[in-house]
Amino acid sequence: MKHVFKKGIAIALAAAMVLTLAPASASAAKKPSIAKKASVKVGKTTKIKVKNANKKAKVTWKSAKKAIATVKGNYKQAKVKGVSAGKAKITGTYKVGKKSYKLKCTVTVTADDAAAPAGTTAPAGSAQPAGSAQPAGSAKPGTTTAPSKATATPKGPTATPRPSATPSPVPKNTDGLMAYGKTSSTTITADGNATVDEWENTKEVDLLKNQYSWRGTKSLTAAKAAMYWGEGEFDVLVKVSKASVGANDAVTLYFDEDATAKGSYDDNKNAIAIKVPANGAGSATKNGDAYTVAAQGKSSSDGYVVEIKLTGLKVAKEAGGAVRCDIQINDGDATFNYYDSRSAMLYDKETDKWSLGDEKVAVDSKTDLMGPVALIVAMPDPLVAIETKDGAGILAEAAIADAGSEEYPNARPMTFVDTAYFTNAYAAAGQPAIEFANFNVPEYMGNPDAVSLDKNDVKGYTLWDANYLYVLFDVTDDDIAPTSADGYNTDSVELFLDEDNSGEATYGENTDAIQVRVNVIDSLFTANENGTANYSVIGYAVNKTATGYQAEFIVKLSKTHKAGDIMGIDLQINDCFTVPGTDGGADTPDRAGTVTAYDTTNDGYQNPSVFGRVKLKAAPQA
Repeated sequence: MKHVFKKGIAIALAAAMVLTLAPASASAAKKPSIAKKASVKVGKTTKIKVKNANKKAKVTWKSAKKAIATVKGNYKQAKVKGVSAGKAKITGTYKVGKKSYKLKCTVTVTADDAAAPAGTTAPAGSAQPAGSAQPAGSAKPGTTTAPSKATATPKGPTATPRPSATPSPVPKNTDGLMAYGKTSSTTITADGNATVDEWENTKEVDLLKNQYSWRGTKSLTAAKAAMYWGEGEFDVLVKVSKASVGANDAVTLYFDEDATAKGSYDDNKNAIAIKVPANGAGSATKNGDAYTVAAQGKSSSDGYVVEIKLTGLKVAKEAGGAVRCDIQINDGDATFNYYDSRSAMLYDKETDKWSLGDEKVAVDSKTDLMGPVALIVAMPDPLVAIETKDGAGILAEAAIADAGSEEYPNARPMTFVDTAYFTNAYAAAGQPAIEFANFNVPEYMGNPDAVSLDKNDVKGYTLWDANYLYVLFDVTDDDIAPTSADGYNTDSVELFLDEDNSGEATYGENTDAIQVRVNVIDSLFTANENGTANYSVIGYAVNKTATGYQAEFIVKLSKTHKAGDIMGIDLQINDCFTVPGTDGGADTPDRAGTVTAYDTTNDGYQNPSVFGRVKLKAAPQA
């Protein structure tokens, strides 16, 4: 018996050693991760290594701003190349079996100033060069900047200054303008009135985002442009904000339907220049017979608007193609050009310093200085939010909590509100519920057969009043997956909102775009890294039904709104399914795909520019 007992102990100890030495299972594997921050110089490449990399992983790398940094890579690293000065968010979608991870890194790209002369700092990004009081226009070619005591050339055995290489170039706009296709219901009259109905199916771009495009001292406060293209037609809207409109204020459009033509206006007969005063009709100043032109400027107490309509384009256009243009604003004696940013750095050998010199506007004579305008497909019509006169009643019934969690203090649970508020408002307005027709099943999810919803299973409703937006999801779904801390990996709904419809390509402190989410199974609230800080109150609630679930959001808007306003928005369902546990283990969730009201790219979580739009519609008259 003793012998048998000792033998049993030996076997048990051996088994224990085997268990101790056995490799960890896949379920215990560590999550992959990358550094949160990295830096690289323009033209150089840096490698961002994946910690806990898995050679069986499928990975997709993306850059949120390809004009600043590009990325390619594999399962073990991302190779990021600096394109221009600035910051870009690099995202990796890392798929290991049924698990999916998001890897994020903010890359700072700096200009390579290593070749600048000693004692000076070559400008990089948007930094203002030393010795220059104005970004552009304050110094003329050939002028120099007097040395200060702090930057005077050190005394040496010889008065000859050290050789100096050319500094980093002055930044220019590299991301192209966009023109959206006209819908059959869009008619541009080019009368300077610029009604919402005319221009609601395009997006505005900030013309003044590059400070080096300024020449002179500006008096305006903002300038934006929007564009359409159609069959033989091109339309431009420019809106300038300023306190007082002067006699010399005007907009000049430089346009060429041929995206490859270059040379002077005498050699390039498809190129045209059209000058439009802030008050009055515009006319061509170059190649006036190239196209038929209608142009009008109209001023107001807060600035002026210019509308330009070109017809008679000679070559048929299609989405994916391009034309070229530049937009110049004459602000009194100052000028602003989106593309023709012609400032140059001048070096003074005596002072061993750089300063900005102005080469003046040259696109007026060289057509190749125009920049690209991408032709985008026509926007789908915006969603509709119906005005509610019952806002006080909705808020009272919701009884939104006074405080949120430590992580999301502005997101607060509320009581689920009677859906009749939504359905009655839509019925009174003769408006059908919002359809969810875009099913996105990215490769990294890999579960197309598990998508259980169709457009008949999902309805959405949006209401508004002057200060709040109210959203209802109504979903029929017989498989509600177990909870997940990831949120997007269990059945949940998401609201994407960009109140000013500015359409930035990234989230951040300077945009009001948010992505918020609530889980069905346990009402767990989560949000993207931008959190909820831009909105003081975001109420949320879930109501599980016999056939599925309903979910609501109430957002206190940051400013007062009126009928006709347009916001950026999308509504998303994360359609997930239950994976039964094995050997007595717990069930787990997995995501089949997403269902959206607008986005077809599945990129809204990192790119607000793919949001749809919602137009605020007045309540019908009683």
